Amino acid sequence: MDRVRETLFAWLAPSIDGANVLDLFAGTGALGIEALSRGARHATLVERNPAVAAALRATVRGLGAEADCAVVASAAEPWLRRQRDWRWDVAFVDPPFGGGAAPAVLALLRERDVTVYLEEAAARPTPTVGWHALKESRAGACRFRLLRPCEALH
Repeated sequence: MDRVRETLFAWLAPSIDGANVLDLFAGTGALGIEALSRGARHATLVERNPAVAAALRATVRGLGAEADCAVVASAAEPWLRRQRDWRWDVAFVDPPFGGGAAPAVLALLRERDVTVYLEEAAARPTPTVGWHALKESRAGACRFRLLRPCEALH
């Protein structure tokens, strides 16, 4: 996974500095926190498990990054539906493999001007109708892609 993360941030290098990032299935918060360490302006970490979200808040406090990083305890899809004031440049979509959450989240993100990092099981790729793959690769059983909404490319 370290190799995957290095590839991802090499892909994002031209656009991560000063970006607002959204980590929708945050888990450990590794993607959002690493984006901050690479120059992102702000990270919003969305994690549905309240205990994991509490641990993320403690991690953010321990890093002294409270001003640069918000932790939200919510499932990704309903949280995205409530967002009216869109301010994110990059969204990390790394849901649990086999959970089936990616298609609904991608449908909601397609309406936004956002670059999406999608990580998934290589054996079960998510349909990405309405998205253009900027980059894609594979590492073992993991497939990962950098996507932009087709409308944003015009």
